[in-house]
Order: sequence, then structure tokens, then C-alpha cells
Amino acid sequence: MRAMDRHIRWFSLELTTIPKVLLVLDASESAEEYEEEVLGLASGIIAALPHSDAVRAAFLGGTELFSAEEFSAGKTELWKKNLGRCSLINPVLRAACPTEEHRVVIIGTGTIFDLEDQAEMLGHRLLLASVGQRLGPDEGSWSSLTTRQAEEVVDQLWSRVTGVTISGRGLLPICWDHDGYRLALGSDGAALRLEGSAEPSTRVGFLAHGDGPPAARVAYADGREVEVPLKTARSFDRELRPVRLFTAEEAHPFYLTATDGPACGPAVLPRMCRSAVPDWSGFILVAESAEGLAAYAYPWEVIATGPDRVAAYQPGGVVPIVFDPLSRQWRVHPEQSMGGCLELGGGVYGVAL
Repeated sequence: MRAMDRHIRWFSLELTTIPKVLLVLDASESAEEYEEEVLGLASGIIAALPHSDAVRAAFLGGTELFSAEEFSAGKTELWKKNLGRCSLINPVLRAACPTEEHRVVIIGTGTIFDLEDQAEMLGHRLLLASVGQRLGPDEGSWSSLTTRQAEEVVDQLWSRVTGVTISGRGLLPICWDHDGYRLALGSDGAALRLEGSAEPSTRVGFLAHGDGPPAARVAYADGREVEVPLKTARSFDRELRPVRLFTAEEAHPFYLTATDGPACGPAVLPRMCRSAVPDWSGFILVAESAEGLAAYAYPWEVIATGPDRVAAYQPGGVVPIVFDPLSRQWRVHPEQSMGGCLELGGGVYGVAL
């Protein structure tokens, strides 16, 4: 594939799906009897979010900020220290300076006197979680709910990614560093797809015809679909980092066939590979040398055999994909059957299991 480098373009999808959260607790006189519920809900939210280091905590009327670790270790003492503070959000926001990346969650009960002042700045980033009587006043620009269940709050804070599709005109994904992605082929060309992952960031190498940029279509659990551009990235080694080298025992059938058995050819190799590594699924590269056959598991699902032709692994065989210059799309070429193995040249075979 080294000869193919000039045809390959590299991009990265960088998508942070975990929000930064500012938890603001109400320890005013009206919330004093709800200590257990307020502290319990805050602790549950911290535990339910995938990364607690993205959470800070504070108390209404105060200016001190605490990490999730500091809050969890001393929440009872912090409650006592802040007990009776006035129900004001402005002092907290001035101290925290939350950016557009932050969600602000107020946990408590009763009226927050200056809440309306922050309507324009916080808007949809503000969530009121009442454990007793409603936090107020009501305002259509922010969300509110009455609950003591952390999962209900987290569901509104963090909308999970349910799928990602990466594609671009004239681009065919051939290398990526996220094991959850799979090559998808259809009438509208080739794409890289991921289903059901919270962290979809990846680096992708494309066999490119033209300069069209790729984009990612990201679907969220709340029904949104957002198009995210990919950034230009540096390349990574596609040849010298196999997922798995064969052990001596696994490689023995290859050496035996090469020295004592029939000639090593495309019809023989798939059966040899299956008997040697029954648990492997994907491409295996087998190279002839003076010492015998060297074999290792290839870390990608696609092998480029030319600037406009590739072999893609599919369960049960190898699928040929070619570039159609008229439509500027990559398409499956059903007439070029490859079976379970193809010769890549130089005594190197690609075997699909």
C-alpha cells in the first residue's frame, strides 16, 4: 500500500459527546428538610455521567466551586457550611463563568429569586431539577422536571449518539482506528458507519478521487441529526501494526503446505487459514519468502489493490469495489468475483475469513 499513499487522504472526526456540567445545589432554608434528596440526586448524577471529571458543583448564593471528587468526599460538610444561603444563582455563575459547552443544573426546592435574570444567557442550557416543590419561576426557555431519579436528569443532560455515517463524494474509507465502524456499500456509494456508540471519534484514511471533503452525519437519541465536518489529519501506519501475529503452531500449516504439500495458491489458502485460526474474522496477509510463509492478521477490512480498485472483506469472501468515473462513486463490481483470496503481487496474498 505504500505505492498507494499519494492517493490516500487522511481526516479525523473529533466529537465530544459528554457535556460539561455545573451542578448548583439549593441549601437555603426552604430546602433544609430535603438534604438527603438534594445530595442523593447530585451524587447520582455524578455517578451516572460517563466522565465525572466534566462535573463541577456549587451552592446557590456561594462562589466556591468543587470538583466531583471533592463534592463526593465531603458533601455532608459542604451542605452544613452552605446551609441557609440565599437562593441566588448570579454569584455562582459569576464565579464559574460557564461557557456554551456547559449545562447548568439547579437541584433543590423553592424559588430562585434572580433566575429570570439569566434566561437569555443560559436558555436551553439550564435545567431545574426539583426534589420537592417546583423550583421557579417557570420559563419556557429552560427545562424543568420534578424527580429524585438521577437517570431522568442525565437523560436530559446527555443525548447519546445512536449512529454515525461518514462519507464524501469520490472517497472510499480504507483505514480507520475505531473498531466499531464498518464499511457500508450501497447504490449511493461507500460510507463508514457506526451504530450505538457514545464516543465516535476516529481517524480515517480515504482512497480519494478528487478533493471533495468528507462529512459525518451524527444521529442522537433525541432524534436530532447533525452534520459534522471532518478535519485534516496525519496518516498512521497501515502495514506494520498487525492486530495479531500467527503463533508458530498456527503458522505450521502454511509452512507445511509450502514445503511438503501442494503449491500455495488462492484456492488452498482460505481453507488453511480457517483451520489455523478458527476464531479470526477479517483479512489475513500471507507472504511467501525464502524461509517459508509469513502470515499475520491484517488490521483493516479493506485492501487497496490499485488507485481505483479495492478488495473489501465481507463474511464468506472478498468483495471487489471499483471507482466509477462517470458517477464519481465507488461501487461493488459483481462481475469481478474474487472468491476467498486474491493475489496482491510480490508473493503476497490477502485471505478473507
